[in-house]
Formats: sequence, structure tokens, C-alpha cells
Amino acid sequence: MATAHQNVYINTSLNAAKTNQEEEFPEYDEITYVKTKDSSNDGNTTIPNIPLPRQADIHGRHVMQISLWWLFPIIICFVFAIVITGVVTFFITKERFTEQHMSVCDSNPSVNGGRCQLNGADYKCTCNPGFSGDQCEMSVCDSNPCNNGGRCQVNGTDYKCTCIPGFSGDQCKDIGYSDYVIMFTEPPYHFYHPRLYMHSSTKGIVSIYTKRNGTRTVDLSSGTNHFNLSYSISTTDGISNKAVHINSTVPILLYGFVGGLGKDGYLALPSAMLGNKYIVPTFKPLKFDNISKSLIGVISLKADTQVHIKMRIPRHGTKVRYNAVLYGNGEILSVTLSEFQTFQISHIYDLSGSVVTSNKPVGVVSGNKCNSINQYYCNVFIEMVLPVNQLEKQFIIPTIAKRNDSVIRVFCHDNTEIKISTVSRKYSVNVKKENFYEFNNSHLASISTNSNALVVSFPKDISNYDAFMMTIPGIKHYKSYYNFTVPSRYTSYLSVTYLVTNVKSRYDPLNGFIIDKNLLHITDVYKNTINEQVFTTFSHGIEDGAHEIRHELDMKFGLWIYGDKGNSGYGFPGDMTYTNQP
Repeated sequence: MATAHQNVYINTSLNAAKTNQEEEFPEYDEITYVKTKDSSNDGNTTIPNIPLPRQADIHGRHVMQISLWWLFPIIICFVFAIVITGVVTFFITKERFTEQHMSVCDSNPSVNGGRCQLNGADYKCTCNPGFSGDQCEMSVCDSNPCNNGGRCQVNGTDYKCTCIPGFSGDQCKDIGYSDYVIMFTEPPYHFYHPRLYMHSSTKGIVSIYTKRNGTRTVDLSSGTNHFNLSYSISTTDGISNKAVHINSTVPILLYGFVGGLGKDGYLALPSAMLGNKYIVPTFKPLKFDNISKSLIGVISLKADTQVHIKMRIPRHGTKVRYNAVLYGNGEILSVTLSEFQTFQISHIYDLSGSVVTSNKPVGVVSGNKCNSINQYYCNVFIEMVLPVNQLEKQFIIPTIAKRNDSVIRVFCHDNTEIKISTVSRKYSVNVKKENFYEFNNSHLASISTNSNALVVSFPKDISNYDAFMMTIPGIKHYKSYYNFTVPSRYTSYLSVTYLVTNVKSRYDPLNGFIIDKNLLHITDVYKNTINEQVFTTFSHGIEDGAHEIRHELDMKFGLWIYGDKGNSGYGFPGDMTYTNQP
């Protein structure tokens, strides 16, 4: 019998009644190959009669396989989209968080050096000492503790006031200056006594220094203080080490004074108010000899100070000699000074109108060795000169007790028109640059200029009283009250000037002056009305010592102190406000 080969395929999942409808593809068990011997069919293979899958089933399987292939990239894209969305969302959220929480400090809301820190959705400022507020905007200086133009600075948890010249103290309430550099020009006689008068509102310590004698330290009392200096401190022509440096622990008002047979004095200018340009006042020497010669003195504050003096000499062909060199009218004499040195130049002719310039601030003291106006006994003329940057344009000439007449000189550092009104006349004159105009005056005059000028009064000598030299501060230099000192053992006076612009007012300011807390009763009064402005001056006797004068309405006025002893006279401004701070 032929061997029959049978291939038997067993499918247990293809049953007549399909039991599992959820299966889409049948599962086949292991296929068993059965080989039999069949002589009649040797070499032939008989395929068992096994049911084949339906065409529909096969098609369905193909469709499902295609769908799965498309699903895979869709899933990948979906996952990628989720990742991208998450990343974008993260950065957007971070940016919004940064804008909301970080930018509040990026705008630097904390001022005055405060540090900004995030505080939740807001910020918080940590302030430096001395500052407070949500943004550190408030400080201990907000209450304006510094008076009289002082500048407040935060100093730790407290404040510190930097005062303008003329004021001092923790809150700049103390009025006055504490540093001066002065000199005394050549005296007429050997028994001449230079002296310092100081007024202080409080106790303190003052040091007086000269290169020749070193430093002298003395106690200051409240009120008047005076100190005698050696005759050797006075200068002669040339360079010398004779400057006097005064420094105090408290504000003081200082007068330089000349004692002896010839007398005069001056209001000392504080070191802070000295300048580098001056037009010099002197007076024509009466006898054109050595005893009445004109003097120009210069004081240096710092080393390597270069000083230039442009000489003005009225007599043609006359020259000034220094170090064997002659200097004529308009020529410039130059010297270099070290710290606290002095330089003096003199001539038997009037040196008025000479101009001093320097590369560093200097002081200038000028006048005459011993001079007169009406040929009576000579007297010392001496004044500390205002620098050009302190000059003004409007002035009132005060009346001088016991002297009816004065010579007034107006010194012009530039081409100037001068308008003058006296009790008897009104007129104007034009003065060329670096020249002066002179006129006689009785009791009262007002002066206005179109350019800043220096005004000096020379009250005339009469039979029993010597002439002297006195600076006239401008109206803008006036103060509303003065603390001042009157030299001892003199018959002294004060003169006051003031301006009233409201002529229709029923109130007369004359009745409001108070001296040492007592109402001042005034009799010798002179007035002049010009264009609805009333210029007024009066004089009054005053005892020696320390005084205070003010007006009950805080009105500003000018003050001069002057007097006589024997035949000698003196005079100077009581004090002044400096119009240009450095």
C-alpha cells in the first residue's frame, strides 16, 4: 500500500460555533506533520480538508494592521505636542512670575542707598542709618535743622550741618566768623600800639599767631575782649613776616585798632571773605612827605601767592621804587608771598585807584601813615578794603556827630555812571575805569551806580577833632541787628542809615530802634526823599563796651562806630553782611 503523506493542520479556534467573538485573529496550535506509506499515491501530498479563512476576515485583518501603523506617529505627535506645550507654559509662567515679582526691585524703588528685597508679591526696603519710610525717602534732614542757609547731611543716625561763612554751631545759629588774617601798616611814631578788639557772644578760646612771635592762646569772655600786640608787628615797605592770624573756637567780630598819638581802626574781614581783586583807597598826602604818605598793604593766606599791583600815580613822571626798580603810573609791580607774609608799598603822592590782583585770596589794608584834610594835626588813616566781588551799587552816607562835613570818594573798578543826591543838590557824573570821584558832603547823601563801586568817607578834621577814614558798606550789606564793641576810654558815637520805600506808610521806623533792650530816643535826624524813597540817617552817643542794636520790625540798617580821644579820632563800620559767599 502506498505510503500516504498527510499534512494535518489543527485549528482549535475555528469551531462551527465560534465561542470567542472578541478575538479577531485565530490562534493556531502546533502543526503536526504525519507521514504514511501509500503505494498508490507515493510521492503525492494530500492536503487535509481544513476550512480556509473567509475573505472578509482577511480584509479586516489588513485594515486593522494599516490603522495601527497610522496610530503610532499620531501618538508620537501627541506626546511631542504635550511636551512642547509644557515647556512653553513653563517659560510663560516663569516670565510672568519674574515680571510680577522681580521687576518691582528692578525699578530701584529704594532711594538714598536703601536695599530692595522681594517680600511675597511686593518689595521691602532696608534703609541706611538716618533714613526711613517705605522707600527710604525720609531722612533726619527733612525737618531742615540747619539754619541760615546751612546744608544738612545725614551723619549716621544723626545729621551734620555745613554752615555758610558767617554762621556756625550745630544748627548754624551762631552768627560770626572765627578765622581772620590781618596786618597793621607803617605807624607814624614808635609809641604806636596795635590792638585787637573782639566781640564774642559766648566764652571760648582764641589763638593769635605771628611768624615772629609764634602762637598766643587766650580765653575769650562773653562780650568785649581786647588784646595788645607788639609794636614790632607793624610793617614797613617790602616783604615781611608780619601777618596776624586769629582763630577762635567760637564766632567773633574783630576790629583792628591803632592806639597811641594817632588813632584809627577798621572792621576786619573774615578770611573766608577775602578776594583776589581790589581797587585801593588812600587819600592825598597833605604835606607830600614821608609822615603823610599813602600806604598799600597786602596779606597772603597761602604759600606761593603771586601779587600784582597796577600803580596809579596822579603826578606825571613820578614813580614808586621797589628793589631798585621804578614803577610809573599804569605799570605793574609783582611779588610772590609765602603763607602769612605781608607786603607794603608807599608813596608821598596819592595811590588811590591802584589795583591789586592775585592768584590766591589776599587781604588788603590801605590808607595813610598820618594825614589830615584841613591842615590840623595828622591822624592815622587805615581801613581793611572790601574786595571787588563784595562791592555794591547803592549807598547812604551817614551823618557824623560833631563833624558837619566829610570828603566822600567813590572808587570805580569799571567805567561807571554815578548818581549823587545830597541835601542841597542832585547830579550825575561818569567815571572811567580804575578811577574815583570825590565830593564834599554834609550830614546825608545817597549814591547809586550802574556798576559796583567802593565808597569811603573821610570825616574832616576840625579844631578839636582829627580826621579819619571809614568804609561805607552798601545797602545790601545792611543787617537787621548788630552785636558790636566800642573801644574803651573814648567819647564814642554810633550812626545809623536806613531806606524806607513806602513813603505813604504812617509808621515811622525811627521809633523802633532798640539798643541793649532799651528803646532808643533819637533827636539828630536827617532825611532826604528821592522818587518815593526816604533815605534817613541819625547819630547817637554810645558808651564803651559790648552792645546789641536791632529794630523791632527786623528792618535792615547800616551801622558805624566812631569817636574821639583828645584830638584823635577813629571810625569803622559796626559790622556787615557779605553779599557774595565763596
